Amino acid sequence: MKKPRTKTRAAFAHQCVVCFIDSDSDLSGVSIWVGGKLHMHGAVKTATSRDMWVGRARGVAEGAGLPLVFAVEDTNGRFKTWMTAIGYGDARGMWLQAIEASGYRLDHIVWIPVNTWRSRLGIGKHADRKAYKAAAMRRVKQEFGLTVGDDEAEAILGGKVATLAPETTEMLGKISRARKKAAA
Repeated sequence: MKKPRTKTRAAFAHQCVVCFIDSDSDLSGVSIWVGGKLHMHGAVKTATSRDMWVGRARGVAEGAGLPLVFAVEDTNGRFKTWMTAIGYGDARGMWLQAIEASGYRLDHIVWIPVNTWRSRLGIGKHADRKAYKAAAMRRVKQEFGLTVGDDEAEAILGGKVATLAPETTEMLGKISRARKKAAA
């Protein structure tokens, strides 16, 4: 009997630009990575800022001559309250709207569940959300020497995982095939 294939991380960062979005109902964290190196990061609240970050990601990718992959944190539909679900859905919808308005195909977005990127980084099981966020801020301080807020820290760490993720490998293949088909 064959063992099921498991997804493994790439040994080296993908040669692409990854824009990771930690969508949240109040404040979203975002990070842009070029060839596995953190290029820029921030926190976003307004629609104008979302458009600006999407434009920055596209500009960085064009300037570097690399494919762009938007990676968005996914929650697998797990929310403590319906109010949280509505707020999260609203914020995520605004990000998707900004991405689509820029001309990027929504079927080319990589969705990485929060528990997936945390486990791939070895951020252990914590009692609650606050403990996870505190662990993320400590990890960013240790690895990058940056003091940032919790949403921004999670976007940086999620982006780090996305630069090595098998989901990104699959999406780069899909993007390449779509480009070849469009050119033919």
